Amino acid sequence: MNRFQTVSRLLAAAALLLGAAAAHAQPSFDARLGAGLDALRSDGLTQSQLAFTGSFTPEVLFDAGHGRAWYSLDAGNADASGDWASLHHALGARYRLDFGGDALQAFVGGSAELQRNGDAWEDAGYDALQAFVNLQGRRAGPLTLRGGLRAARRTFDGLPAMDQDEAEGFASALLNFESRTTAIAELRFGGKSWAGDPFGYVPTAPVVPGTVLGGRGAGRGSAGPLTLPATTPVTPASPLPAADARQWTALLRLAQGLGERTGLHVQATLRGLSGEPAPLRLETPAGYFDDGVLDDPYASELRAVQAGLTRTWGESAVLRLTGEWRQRDFPAAGTASAPLDARRDRVWRGLARLSLPLFAQRTGDFDLGLAVDYAYTLSHSTDAFYEYRHHLAGLSVTLSR
Repeated sequence: MNRFQTVSRLLAAAALLLGAAAAHAQPSFDARLGAGLDALRSDGLTQSQLAFTGSFTPEVLFDAGHGRAWYSLDAGNADASGDWASLHHALGARYRLDFGGDALQAFVGGSAELQRNGDAWEDAGYDALQAFVNLQGRRAGPLTLRGGLRAARRTFDGLPAMDQDEAEGFASALLNFESRTTAIAELRFGGKSWAGDPFGYVPTAPVVPGTVLGGRGAGRGSAGPLTLPATTPVTPASPLPAADARQWTALLRLAQGLGERTGLHVQATLRGLSGEPAPLRLETPAGYFDDGVLDDPYASELRAVQAGLTRTWGESAVLRLTGEWRQRDFPAAGTASAPLDARRDRVWRGLARLSLPLFAQRTGDFDLGLAVDYAYTLSHSTDAFYEYRHHLAGLSVTLSR
């Protein structure tokens, strides 16, 4: 049995333990299984393929809801040349401490993650450990204050140069008004260091673009993130130095209730960088955004604006529409013998999701639903690989308790 199978079975066993704890706690879960049509147009050529995704997330609440333990499994595969499967495990827990009644609450916890990929992009697989502590102050009138710290360690078996340590802190303020308006202002600061590699890096498999529908985060994909320009190959003779980078992110979000069942939000994000870029740039395929690791926030400065509308019907039917514009500026990276030019992306995105309940009167304690998704991405870039139009339409069945 190889390491991939061993780790997967160990984490699956951990998920079963969560289920066994249900007799002494409050269990719940969410499961999703979906398929869709993925179409990409680039350089005058159109590629279409079927994509599949699945996820399963059981959790257990204990000690009157103060504690929460959870496990998540996220898997996908794209119908592309080669083995583009992806499998992501995460296991974590958090506990809430109350001080002075509920005047101050502290949340402490951590998680372990494993990302494993098929042969076509196995170098991007990583292990991660993460710990956090968050504080939340009781509302003084309409105001709620939050802050926290997070630390993470990640190792890449196929990319030792990208082994990394990260620390981040944030502070935010939330204001609720009687006019059904909510305002959130948040500021984050973080630092990350990469190990580097004196022997350089050679990909173990060729890189072929492709994507997978849905998945963890906002656009997880099943395609090769290691797309170094063909004119600047990395060889074992090109050492990759260690590096340290810092980033700050400012976010402002306004949400407005428009009646009992409709809400509108507008959000602006600004991100800046300093320090040294990562030894390697982990490039991502069409439609792959914001997973926080492979699409690394330390790789690019960002300006983004987002607007969205949410409409509900009955108890469970929900329509969500989101539009977004973002500009990302990537600094030059690489080495003297294998340079990577600076890059600028301008991206427009539109997303729509309609969630519908199924057999609401017959499923008892379980909620069965159907989700219809559509995503459109128009990307302009100084790198020809990221000059594309991307359509993704899918259908998913959800089951939760």
